[in-house]
Amino acid sequence: MSTPASPDLPTIARQAMIDAGFAPEFPAEVASDLVRIASAGNAATSAAHQNLRSLLWSSIDNAESRDLDQIEVGSDSQTATSAF
Repeated sequence: MSTPASPDLPTIARQAMIDAGFAPEFPAEVASDLVRIASAGNAATSAAHQNLRSLLWSSIDNAESRDLDQIEVGSDSQTATSAF
């Protein structure tokens, strides 16, 4: 008895992106922008930027949204709970 083939998840994911209206590959302009940005320095080390990836967040955008301009982050301390 043979084992059934595993689904090709990368192909399925790529097609799901296309079906949802996304472009799965970056345009050539993105590569040139990345070179320009990298040569200008790492923005994450700038005092004007904070790395917030460790925060728990939620979005009020619907599943079809293509942006995250309406997100919320909660912060809990011993004195208060805040939402940003």
